[in-house]
This record gives sequence, structure tokens and C-alpha cells, in this order.
Amino acid sequence: MNPLSILQRALFALALLGANCAQPVDAASFNCAQASGCTEAVICETPQLSRLDSRMARLYGALQDSSSLGGATRLLGSQRAWLESRDSCGCNANCLVSKYESRIRLFEDALGPE
Repeated sequence: MNPLSILQRALFALALLGANCAQPVDAASFNCAQASGCTEAVICETPQLSRLDSRMARLYGALQDSSSLGGATRLLGSQRAWLESRDSCGCNANCLVSKYESRIRLFEDALGPE
């Protein structure tokens, strides 16, 4: 086999591996490379919290899409207040899980059955 061909195959395999590793499956809803503060760092480092953050973001988007302009504005204000409450957990992963699970239940109840 041609040495160049072997090198090309090896580089191709490495490129595929890199592409598969570039985005974690349980990614948070925000860019973890730009995480600010302890709360976001814990979310990025904890797969369960990353999944909860992504799920909550999807539900939030669905609620925004289904809301009137006034409802969407109230939802945004509520979400900003919730984020402040979430951030009060600091680095406490158990506190963060509890906050996320409560918010997700609220959103699921508001959206009703799928």
C-alpha cells in the first residue's frame, strides 16, 4: 500500500474522531467554553445537569412559541428571575438539580400533554 494512502486514511480517521468528540451528547443549552461562574461550570461538568439544562431550554422555547406577545414577555421576566434563583445555588449540584426539576415540571404542566 502507498505510504501516502496510509497517511491519508489515518488523517481521515482522526478527523472523524475529532468531529464525533467536538459536541458532547448531553450539552448544556449554552456554550460551556464561555461558562461564567461556578453555577455554569457545574452545569457543564455534570451530565445530569447538562441534560436538565437542555431539556428546560427546549421547554422554554416551546412555551415562548405558544405564548402571546404579553405572555412571552412575562415568561422572559419569570425566566430571568428563575436564573437568579438558580445561580443562588452556586456550586451545589443537588440544589441545581432541584431547581431544574421544579422548573421543568412547571413548564411541562403549562404545556400540557404532548
